Amino acid sequence: MNRRDFFKASTLVGFSNTFLHIAKGAGYWTFIHSENELKMSALFSMQTFAQEFPNLKASKNFLKDYSQKTFSQMQADRSHDWIKTTFKFTKDVFDEITPSFTQSPAREGAFHILDYPLRIENKHRFVSKETKEMWYSAMHEIFGANSRKLINSIENSKPENSVDIFKFYNVSTVVKSKDVCIAIDLRSQFEIPFSNDEINALVKNIDALFITHHHGDHIDIALIEAFLKAGKKVYAPHITTVFKDIAKKYPKNFVVIFPENKCEIIEVENAKMHVYGSRHLIWSNKEKACPNNVYLLEIAGKKIVHTGDNGTVATYERIAEEHKVDVLMPAIWAKMITAIYVIRPEKVIPIHEQELNHPVHSRVQYRWFFNQIDDMKTGNAEYDPNEISWTYEQVKKFKSTSNGYFPKYAVLAHSEKIKI
Repeated sequence: MNRRDFFKASTLVGFSNTFLHIAKGAGYWTFIHSENELKMSALFSMQTFAQEFPNLKASKNFLKDYSQKTFSQMQADRSHDWIKTTFKFTKDVFDEITPSFTQSPAREGAFHILDYPLRIENKHRFVSKETKEMWYSAMHEIFGANSRKLINSIENSKPENSVDIFKFYNVSTVVKSKDVCIAIDLRSQFEIPFSNDEINALVKNIDALFITHHHGDHIDIALIEAFLKAGKKVYAPHITTVFKDIAKKYPKNFVVIFPENKCEIIEVENAKMHVYGSRHLIWSNKEKACPNNVYLLEIAGKKIVHTGDNGTVATYERIAEEHKVDVLMPAIWAKMITAIYVIRPEKVIPIHEQELNHPVHSRVQYRWFFNQIDDMKTGNAEYDPNEISWTYEQVKKFKSTSNGYFPKYAVLAHSEKIKI
C-alpha cells in the first residue's frame, strides 16, 4: 500500500460529511474537528499502521492493547486516553527509526498520525477540561522527556568529520561540529520551560545564540538572559520591546545586526555565520514586515541555511548566487517550495511545523510537507496562493530549468538530531 492510499484509508474514517481536506497551498485543515473524529482517525490510522509494519515496537504494543476492540467499541469509549496513546505510539516509532535522509514509510506514517492529537484546540473554551488536562499531561510527559534527552545529547555529542543538527521545538536549532556549537532561535518546548539545570547545560555547551526575529515562537527570554549573563553573545536583527531591558543590561553581549539587502559575516570560533538582513513574510500589503535575518552557517566544511520566517525571495537569490548550500532549513509555511527551487540545496530539513501557540486552523501540519515533496517529484508543486509569493510563471521558470533537481530530505520531530 503506498503512502497516499494508506492515509486516504485512514483519514477521518466514517465521517464523510466532514472529510479532511488537505489544502495543497495553505497546508491547513479547513475544519476544526471534534475530539471524537480525531480520536477515531488516530486509532484507525495506528491500527492500519500496525498491520503494515507489525515488527515495530509501537505496532506490537498497540495491537496488544487494541486488537480485541472493535471499531464500535473504540468509538463508544469516551475516555481521553487516545491522546497519550497516540503521542506514545509516534514517540516509539521515532525512537526505533531515527532521522535519516533515506526515506522511511513507517517514520513518515508516524508523522501523519502525530498530526491528529496536535489538532486539538488546546486553548479553546469549548474544549473540555478533561481533554485539555490529558493533552497537557501527555505533552509534558513525552515532549518534556525528549527535550531533556536532547540536551544531554548535545553535551555528549563528539562529531569528528561531520556536523550534528539538533532540532528542539518548532524552529529551535542547534548545530555542533568538533570545534564549535551554534544555536539559532533556541527556545523551550511548547509551554514546557527549560529548568535552571537545562538552561545552564545549554549555555555551557553552546558558543553563541542567533535570533532570526523577535516573535515569541523564536525566542526564550530566560535563556537569552542566561547567555548574556554568562558573557556569551546573542545576535538579533533589532531591539524591540521584548529585548529592551536585557539589551540595556548587557550592551556588550547583545549584538544588533541587520545588514538589510546585504550580508555580513560573524566569526564564532572556527565557524562563520553569514547574516542576510531580510524581512518576515507578510499576508497583506497593508502589513509592515519586521526584520528577519536569514542565517547561513559555514561550519566544518558544510553550509547550512536557517530561514526563520523569511518572506523575501531576493535573499534566496543572493544566497544561491554566492553559495552552494548543503542543508536548507525552511519554514514550511513561508515560501518553502520557492526557497528550495531557488537555493537548490543538497538536503532539506523543514522547520516550523505544528506551532502549538497558533490556533488549530493556522497550524501547518507535517503531512503538508510530504504532499509538497510528492508534488515536487512529479513536477506539480505550486506556489502558495495564500502567500504574497512568486507568480506561477516565475515558479514554472525555475521548475523548467531544474534539470531533474530533487533534494534529499529528512523530517525531524520535536527534540531529534541528525548527522550530516
